[in-house]
Formats: sequence, C-alpha cells, structure tokens
Amino acid sequence: MEIIQFELFGLHLQEPIALVTNWMLATFSFFAFFTLKRNESVFQDYWRVFYFMLGLSTFFGGLGHLFFQYTGIPGKFPSWSFGIFAGIFSSFAMISIWPNTSQQKKMKSLVLIKSFILLAAAVISGKFFFVAVDTTISYLVFCGYMAYKLHQKNYEGINYIVLGVIVLLPSAFIFGLKINLHHFLNKDDLSHLFMGACISCFYFGIKKYGTSQNEVLAN
Repeated sequence: MEIIQFELFGLHLQEPIALVTNWMLATFSFFAFFTLKRNESVFQDYWRVFYFMLGLSTFFGGLGHLFFQYTGIPGKFPSWSFGIFAGIFSSFAMISIWPNTSQQKKMKSLVLIKSFILLAAAVISGKFFFVAVDTTISYLVFCGYMAYKLHQKNYEGINYIVLGVIVLLPSAFIFGLKINLHHFLNKDDLSHLFMGACISCFYFGIKKYGTSQNEVLAN
C-alpha cells in the first residue's frame, strides 16, 4: 500500500496516522505508569516500568514513522529497543508471582538472553521481524500462558491479562499477512488499536490483582 507523504513547515513527512496511534498508546502507557502506585508490590512495580518503557517506545515509534525520510531504519531503533525492554518487564512481572520460586531466577535469565539476542539481531539486520518475535514470546508465553496457569489457581484479576493477550492475537495475523484496510488504516495502525485494547486489559487486571492482595493483607 502507498505510504501517505506530506509536507509541513518545509519538512518531508509521512505516516501521520502512525504518529497518532503510536502517541495514543504512549498517552495511555504514561497514564498507567503514573496511576499505578509505586511500591505496592514487586508485581505492580514491574508493570509500572513496563508501561514507562512502552510509553517511550511508542513515543519514539511515532517519530520514527513521521521522520522516516530523514532517519530511515536507524530512526526506529529507539522504539524497538524500548519495546523489547517493555517485554522484559512484563515477563518479569508475571514471573514475580509464579508460585514455583525456584524457577523464577532461571526464567528471568531466559527472558534476558532471549531479548538481548533478538534486539541485537534487529539492530544488526535492520528488520522489525526480530522485535515482533520477541514481543510474541513475551506476551504469548510469559503473559498469556503464565497468566492462564495462574488464573486456574484463582489469582484474582489475572484473567484480564489472559484476555489482553487474546485481544492482541489478531494483530499478529494483521501484521504477518499485511492486511491494510485503507491508506488511513494500514497494518501498523490496526495493530496499534489491538495493542491499545491489550494494554487496557492488562491495566484492569493489575489493578484488580493489587486490590485483592491488599484485601488479603488487611484480613
């Protein structure tokens, strides 16, 4: 599909909708970061960092699309890097409440090794594919599968995290099959909308889990 290009203040810019959808994600991410209380739990603190990293990723992601004619692929590296760091902290959050504590350290090491290898591959090759692989593993395995297992053990609110991953699944097919509905709603824009629904579900799940833990402590 043809990329939308336009001029503003003498600058040659492109993909204005990608800027809007990225910055919508950034706005919600920073909202979540500031409204989730600090030091409530290790679980919540990791999620706060996730939202901060995702906010930075999508903020720079919008700029990477907008100024692509000037920055090219390297202009996307900040967004890719912060996006992978976001995946690390979402994984760490789920690992922090995993009931088998002896497995937690091994899983954290696995997350770090996986993420840094894929980040290096993305930067060296200049291909987003490796970022997409990392995101898929982080959300599908560490958020989706682990959240599902924890939900089976009656962890309050974790079902929203499972729902968030389910909501996000169509974006993998949209991106992989390059489904572009319109010039103003291409595969990137569509994926961002599903991502917005996903991180909203995550937010409600985190809040509900935190409330349930506070009630347990109060009793």
